[in-house]
Amino acid sequence: MKLSRYFHTLRHLRPVQFYGRLWFRLYRPRPDRRPAPPLRPVVGPWIPPPAGAPCLLGPATFRALNQTRTLAAPGDWNRPDWDKLACQSMG
Repeated sequence: MKLSRYFHTLRHLRPVQFYGRLWFRLYRPRPDRRPAPPLRPVVGPWIPPPAGAPCLLGPATFRALNQTRTLAAPGDWNRPDWDKLACQSMG
């Protein structure tokens, strides 16, 4: 019964798939048990990255792609008169 199941499964495989199944069934990689490499020494003081301009300017005001918008009501973000987030040409 088991042999029949293997035959009906494996007969639909391409040779590379059969080889791959056999390889991953037999090959067992060994974990790397060497000690971890030492930590690099600290070269200088920590310099934080520059802070960008905030995108949320208020509870209903935001800035995206250099355009500031204010929502009149919840769900008001999908207005037909507002541009969608598309690429703008660099002037």
